[in-house]
Amino acid sequence: MKSLILILACLLLVTPCQSAENQSGQTKQIEQPSALRLRLEERLKIQQQRLKDIEELVASEQQSIEEWYARSLRELVESTASQLKATDRVLWAEFKSKMTGEMPYANNYFWSKFPKTVSILQDKREVRVGQALKVFGLREAMIDSFFMSLAQDFLTNDNFRKMLSEIVDNEAQNLLIRTEAQKLLTIMKDLELRTRHLQNRRDAQLAQLEQWEKGLREHVHGIMREIKALPEMTELGVVSAISCDEKGSLCIVDGVDKVLQPGDMIGNITVVKIDKKQVEFAKGSQKWVQAIGQPANPAWK
Repeated sequence: MKSLILILACLLLVTPCQSAENQSGQTKQIEQPSALRLRLEERLKIQQQRLKDIEELVASEQQSIEEWYARSLRELVESTASQLKATDRVLWAEFKSKMTGEMPYANNYFWSKFPKTVSILQDKREVRVGQALKVFGLREAMIDSFFMSLAQDFLTNDNFRKMLSEIVDNEAQNLLIRTEAQKLLTIMKDLELRTRHLQNRRDAQLAQLEQWEKGLREHVHGIMREIKALPEMTELGVVSAISCDEKGSLCIVDGVDKVLQPGDMIGNITVVKIDKKQVEFAKGSQKWVQAIGQPANPAWK
């Protein structure tokens, strides 16, 4: 029976219990319940740190998802723009520029500057065939890069898409322009659908991350609620177990994290006597007995 009560004590108490033999029959001061509360506060701090770790991890994952979305969207628009003919990119960029008045037609700049540059080099007799080809190639690459950028812009421009729709619906408009506008409008609508699909994937990942975060937080908050409820669940002074045999008598009192024997003190309360079914306590001149599971005497408060 004594071995059973000691095993029970180890399960119920936070710190290892001491046997009656180790106490040598002397009256000792028992650790106050505040020590238990301190340990509970440490456990709460651990869970609070877990909440911070979850927040940092979720923020990092959100950033990764947004970076993936921005990169994928950029690649999608670039891929769509590259499928247009170079001449179409130039013509539609010029058309949009003149229709909206947003900027001058940039190709005029390249064409006007290039002959002057070559003429100056020729006058100084510093140009050779290879150099001329290199300059020409660089110029073409710059123009292509520039109009590729403009194409990406007008492919994702809502106002330009509305403008194209108006051209297509206008029967008085030139048939060739309407036909080419319809082709470009089809490409833009396809790009819009693929962009929306990409957005849906991003939103799904963010929603999944949000649910994952919510589950983790609920789990941590559940642990914290259990920790906070422990002091309330344990009423100080309730006798939860008794062991009596030829070697001595022991008892366990809720809120006290040691196994008690006659003569031990919990604050200013003394364990006077331990019987098989009840324990006698004393506080000053006041004495009382408590059976196992009986509510604690008001003197414990």
